[in-house]
Amino acid sequence: MFPNNRKAVCGIWCALMLCTYGQDTAPLTGDRLQADMAERFREFQKNNNTGGPRRPMSPEMDAVSNNPDLLDNLGAEDLAKMSLDDPMLKWAYVCVFRRSMGAFNELKLPQKLALADMRRRGESVSPMLLQLISENYETIIESSVLGQIGFLDTVRIEPFLEYSRRLLRERTQTMTAESAGVACALLGRYGTKDDEALLEWVMKERPYVTSDVRMGIKMLRDRLGPSPSELKEMPSPKIGSAGSSSKDAGKQPKDEEETLSWPKPWLLGGMILVVSLGLYRLLRKRQ
Repeated sequence: MFPNNRKAVCGIWCALMLCTYGQDTAPLTGDRLQADMAERFREFQKNNNTGGPRRPMSPEMDAVSNNPDLLDNLGAEDLAKMSLDDPMLKWAYVCVFRRSMGAFNELKLPQKLALADMRRRGESVSPMLLQLISENYETIIESSVLGQIGFLDTVRIEPFLEYSRRLLRERTQTMTAESAGVACALLGRYGTKDDEALLEWVMKERPYVTSDVRMGIKMLRDRLGPSPSELKEMPSPKIGSAGSSSKDAGKQPKDEEETLSWPKPWLLGGMILVVSLGLYRLLRKRQ
């Protein structure tokens, strides 16, 4: 029993030593990881790649957003009586963009009523929405409206595309990743081929939002096809090669006929040799 106990004691002692060693080395590893992450974050800050923080909403929007229950008591007649300058109506419209899933799906009754009122007013809501998101840039209001405005089929999309272009050009180093993402997605869904150069420029100038910009470029290319530069890189068939191949095809039967009509040289030599040997043997027999 004693040897077995001694082996057990030795095993326990080794396990304790390993645990003690692990406790001493784990914090060092964590410190090194934290130092590395801190260094990377400082590098981002130095290059201004992290972007600015999310801004607060304007005072009127902040005040009305703190009373969400007021929207639940609004009917279609109440919304129709409100002017486009009413903060409550603006916030009702914002909630349509905020709470919609895809093409305004899964909306509750207050948002359905606000959506119907917004569509009833048509193009007149565009100036109000553009002013609203410009006064509340880098907030949930801007990202929500830009993210869903394409599904509102009663307004023109061009003013919001131009807003997204200005956002990417003028706020390149200060925009949040969320604002950059919705602007790039909007250009990817409804922009033109010229927007591809803008998105590529933003991706070089602002590496922090590369993934969002790359997604917009992919959407744009999938919708409009490859860019002219990509088309230049694609190999094109040469006219001369096609003509030469047709000429070769026309010559091929003639060459084959010549090859079949004339025996090969080594075959002729063999036949002459066999005939010569036969004649020689006949002459020998006669002698």
